[in-house]
Amino acid sequence: MIDESPEGWVTARLGDIFECWGGMTPSTSNKAYWGGSVPWLSSKDVKSWRIGEGTESVTAKALAETRLRRCRPGSVVVVVRSGVLARTLPVALTTKEVVINQDLKALDSGSDALNEWLALYFRAHERDILEVNRKDGTTVQSVRVEELLDRDVPLPPMPEQRRIVAKVERLFAQVRAARERLAKAPSILKRFRQAVLAAACSGRLTEDWRGHQENWRHVSFGEVLQRGPQNGLYRPQSDYGAGTLIVRIDDFHDGVLKDWGRLKRVRVDRDERDTFAVHENDLLINRVNSPKFLGKPVLIPTLPEPAVFESNMMRCSLDRTRVEPEFVLLFLLSPRGREELQRNAKHAVNQASINQQDVRDISFPLPELSEQRQIVRRVRECLALSETTAKRIVATTAMADNLPRAILARAFSGGLVPTQAEVARAGGRDYEAASVLLERIRAGHAKSSPPRAAGRRKRGATQGCRAGRRAAQR
Repeated sequence: MIDESPEGWVTARLGDIFECWGGMTPSTSNKAYWGGSVPWLSSKDVKSWRIGEGTESVTAKALAETRLRRCRPGSVVVVVRSGVLARTLPVALTTKEVVINQDLKALDSGSDALNEWLALYFRAHERDILEVNRKDGTTVQSVRVEELLDRDVPLPPMPEQRRIVAKVERLFAQVRAARERLAKAPSILKRFRQAVLAAACSGRLTEDWRGHQENWRHVSFGEVLQRGPQNGLYRPQSDYGAGTLIVRIDDFHDGVLKDWGRLKRVRVDRDERDTFAVHENDLLINRVNSPKFLGKPVLIPTLPEPAVFESNMMRCSLDRTRVEPEFVLLFLLSPRGREELQRNAKHAVNQASINQQDVRDISFPLPELSEQRQIVRRVRECLALSETTAKRIVATTAMADNLPRAILARAFSGGLVPTQAEVARAGGRDYEAASVLLERIRAGHAKSSPPRAAGRRKRGATQGCRAGRRAAQR
């Protein structure tokens, strides 16, 4: 018995309750063995809680002429040899009659309720099983099956087992539904951000602030430039490693420079450093890349030290008397801005490009400076809300990922549903403790199995389960 077991529970050696057997792969050269009506499962097929189909199937001829053994519906199948055992222990309950290959083991007590309980036990103790019973090989891992069969499994009374399994499945269904909703949230947030940018650059975001006054007009991008566009500096890879900071396409995302401390350095002379220098509020635009990243912009923040920019970008210095630099960035990040940037793009194999004139010709919506600043403030508020929501989604997703383990921990500690003892007392009646079920199983073993020699407990216990399975059903 384990310490502090819930009332009415008992523990028993796994191999004393469940019959265990392995599978095989019929000769692949014998076409008469394959393509039949009986699913043949391998480790790659065990991906869900319940399983009834595999990628392959075998014929009645294969069943008759090989060592394949049928697994009845409701059997437990567990992967015991595979590379996936380095991180997880796949287990499933069969929904129809199947056969298995040599990388799986099947276990059956004859009782669907006991089988479901064992499958839950494997899931609840996955980490411990992999830590204690796994054998690491050169390319794949395996589970030491004899040690697995020697584990002690906690058993509640049979009605309690059924209630726990049913509660776990309901909770798991709710967790799956929550995960599915959470998985959709990032794309919803992305659409929200794009909608905010589209509203900002069309005037809808500040309609209430502007009132009925119409002060928007369209200009070419060249009209709001003070200098540029100018292409960046090319340097061979051998010149990288020391010298001046250089901004590259990989250093920014969504218009924001990731981290100055991670910028690479390149050797340049004084004239090059002056010619290709970037300054605060300069706008860099990617001019050649895959179509997905063409036109990718970034607004240069306050510089900790001098920096230059690489050749696949253009630098634009904006006329601050006419435009707010962050408003220009918001336009280039918006769906309309991306369309404008790519409208005149030249396409080659897996690559696209724009030139300086393409950038000057961009059609650009221009409100008054005061409205530009109001737009920037409102967009910042919306995007800050989006960022806060994204962080909450990440935290909630992590909680959802941990919920199944917490649910199973409560299930095997007796805290998920009222115990059978509590239910019986509340109803003023007696109940059958799990020890009675275990004695029936052991009695069935004793009737069907010959006396076992000392030192052969594991094998004998496994072979003697047939009668015990019948006893478990009673």
